[in-house]
Amino acid sequence: GMIVAAEIAFELGMLSADVRDLHYTLVARNGVSIGLPQGVNTADVMALVRNDNKRGYLDAGRDQIAMILLRGLQQPAGDAARPLTLVDASLVESVVDRCLAMRGNEMRKEKVA
Repeated sequence: GMIVAAEIAFELGMLSADVRDLHYTLVARNGVSIGLPQGVNTADVMALVRNDNKRGYLDAGRDQIAMILLRGLQQPAGDAARPLTLVDASLVESVVDRCLAMRGNEMRKEKVA
């Protein structure tokens, strides 16, 4: 989830490539898997994010997903009291597709070393 959120923030121009890549490095150094497990598909992920516990805090449209995105390291986007950003579901889906296509260590492995 953190990796998909970082990619979305990058796509939206909230994170620079350097900060996104550092995000990968920090996540990996903390022992968190960068990739999604085998057998997981885009439909599974989208079903989960559409019913995430962040729903209901913002007035989201049917095709929007509330996410916590970063503008920088330790800098959440959105309101400080409720750091949620509405993201078009089509963008979330395309980023999940891309992340699934680059499973595991293939994802930004050159930046994680």
